[in-house]
This record gives sequence, structure tokens and C-alpha cells, in this order.
Amino acid sequence: MKIALVSDQMKRELMQNFCVAYKMLLRKHELFATETTGLKIIEATGLPVYRYLPGPLGGAEQLITQIENGEIDVVFYFRTPSQGEMVRSNDKHTVFFQKVMKACDTYVVPFATNIATAEALILGIDQGDLCWK
Repeated sequence: MKIALVSDQMKRELMQNFCVAYKMLLRKHELFATETTGLKIIEATGLPVYRYLPGPLGGAEQLITQIENGEIDVVFYFRTPSQGEMVRSNDKHTVFFQKVMKACDTYVVPFATNIATAEALILGIDQGDLCWK
């Protein structure tokens, strides 16, 4: 499977820990990540990760294009929702998140935004539950 790993600055350590914990499962798949998150994952796990540009600087478009073309099977996007997010929907990180979420919804790509959902998805992937993709 092709797995995208994205995290905002406040959740990078959580993403690293997730990848360390599930390294043996993740190594069986192709991994994609935004620039800094990808670098942190590589440093923590040694896993090969294809890195996009930073999210707000073109990485969002790279990821969305792959989703639209059926080249991403699942997205893990750890983020910290900001206070008043609905009001400030023009914030570059919020816009990035909304674009990726919309692409996943449109193209039926599983999308985990927190550690609980991410663990359920990664274990499902390991058991072959997402083989319909």
C-alpha cells in the first residue's frame, strides 16, 4: 500500500513515535510524507520515505494529485485543531488540511487524524482489511 504521513509542527513527535511503534508494519509499504515530517520519520526509523515539498509550499498539491490519481491508499494526518478554526478557515495549515480531507472524501481514501484512528487503520492494513483498494 501507499501510505501518506503528514503532521503539523505540534504533532511531529507523535508521528515519529507512531512510526517507531509500527515500523515493522510500515516497512512493508511505500511511505510518502511532507518535507519536515518525512525527515523526522527517516531520522527516527530509518525507513525510506518519499518526501514532498513542505505542505503549504506545494506539498499539499503533490499529495492531493496522488490521491486524485489513485496513487495513495491511506492518509495519516496528525494535527492540532486551532481555537476558532472555523472562523479562521483561511489559515494556510487549515486550508491544507481541508484540501487533503476533501480529496480523501472525494476519492474514498481512509483518513486518520488522531492516534486512535491511526492505530485502528494500521492494524487493519496489517490484517488485510483494506485490500479492497
